[in-house]
Amino acid sequence: MGMGEFDLAELDADDDEFELEPTAGDVAAMLRIGVDPEQDRAALGELADAMLVWARGRRVRRLAERAASALWNDELDGLVRDGLERVAGEGPEWATVVPELRAGLERDGPRSELARAIVEDLAMQLSGHDQPVFFCTCCLDEGIVHAPEAGREIALQIAVVGCRDVTISAGELRAALAGLATRAPTEALATDERRQAVRSRLGRLGDLGRGSVPALAAELRAIAAEPLPSRVEDDDVWQTLCEHLLAEFGRPELN
Repeated sequence: MGMGEFDLAELDADDDEFELEPTAGDVAAMLRIGVDPEQDRAALGELADAMLVWARGRRVRRLAERAASALWNDELDGLVRDGLERVAGEGPEWATVVPELRAGLERDGPRSELARAIVEDLAMQLSGHDQPVFFCTCCLDEGIVHAPEAGREIALQIAVVGCRDVTISAGELRAALAGLATRAPTEALATDERRQAVRSRLGRLGDLGRGSVPALAAELRAIAAEPLPSRVEDDDVWQTLCEHLLAEFGRPELN
C-alpha cells in the first residue's frame, strides 16, 4: 500500500476512539514525588541500578518491595494520599483507576502495586543522577550486538556511573590537576579500593541486566571478574571514569 492510499479521516477516527487506561506507573509519575539523591540512595541504590539497565521481572519486584518498606513513612504516605486526590481530579480515566490503587495501598501498604510503582519512579529519577544526559544502556547493548569485536570498548562507557562509588572531592580533583606536570591525575586519584568499587558496580549492573541488555551485561560481568590491574595506567575502567570526572570538573558549564 502506498502512502497516498491512507485515509486520513480513518486515522482521525482511530485517534478519537483511543482511550487512556492509566497504569500504576502512570499514576506514580503523575504524583510527581521527587527523589532525594542523598537521603534516599541507601534504600534505592540497587533498584536504581536495575532501572538503569531496564531490568524487569520478579527480582525487580523484590527490590521494589524492599525499597518501599525502607522508604515508607508518614511523610511519604501523606504525599501519596494528597497526590492521589489531585490525580483523581485530572479526568474520568484517572478517577477510575485511583480508587483501586488506593484500596491496594490501604490493604498491602509498601507491598502494594502503587507503592512499588512509586519507588520504581523514584529509583528511575535516582539513576538519572548517576549518568550523563542522553546516556542509554539499551543503545550500548545494541552497539555491542552489531559490533561484538568492540564490545569491551563500548561497555566501558558505562564506567562513568561509578563516579558516586569513589567519592572524589573537588579538592582532590583540583590537586590532581595542579600536579599534572609530575604525576598523571588518574594515578593521583587512584586507590585499589576505589578502582575495585567501580568494577564491583559494573558487575552488579551486569548481573541485573542479564535479561534486558544481555550483550552489555555479559561484557560488564567479564570486566568485573578480571583481576584488578596492578598498574593504574593499565586499568581502562579507571581511566574511563577519571577522564569523565576531570572533564566535568574542568568544564562545569557542561554539567
